[in-house]
Amino acid sequence: MQVIEEKSVTFYIKYINPNGSINRNSKNSPNGYTRSETHSFNISTKSINFSGWGNSDKCTYDIGEHSIEVYVDDYLIHRKKFIVDLAPSEKLEIDLKKEENKFKEISKTQYFKSELETLNSQINEIKEWKFLRSQSDRVRQINEQQQKINSLLVRADNEKASLLNKQQSIINEVKSKIQKAKY
Repeated sequence: MQVIEEKSVTFYIKYINPNGSINRNSKNSPNGYTRSETHSFNISTKSINFSGWGNSDKCTYDIGEHSIEVYVDDYLIHRKKFIVDLAPSEKLEIDLKKEENKFKEISKTQYFKSELETLNSQINEIKEWKFLRSQSDRVRQINEQQQKINSLLVRADNEKASLLNKQQSIINEVKSKIQKAKY
């Protein structure tokens, strides 16, 4: 920047949120802008510093791409875009919640449910009295069907245990990453 004459210039600044809206204070903001600042220039002026935004205690910005635009006499003279994102540890905390929810879902799930319902329906039919079927045949058929049910229950329990173990490993890995995260 090179100043050729002493002058005061009013800069109009727009702070644009990720959703495209302009941050404004209805009492203080110029119409269509977030704020304005007037700076005086002389021949030795090499740069301009604008006051900033923010909160030193916590992030008050929405996640996403933000933009700051600077105008003089309704002409855009500068635009700066920047992205606000969660800290790595915060992202990992979100991942941990998702993985823990998956673990809960696996715990609640009845594996091979439709097959089990079919086998139970079949055993109920077998248990019904049928003409020209001996008691010993009936008992044998019930026992065979119960074996199928028991076998399927064992398979379902094994499947659930395997998935729970895998999910617990994922949870442990995310917890480890959280402990190693810098912030």
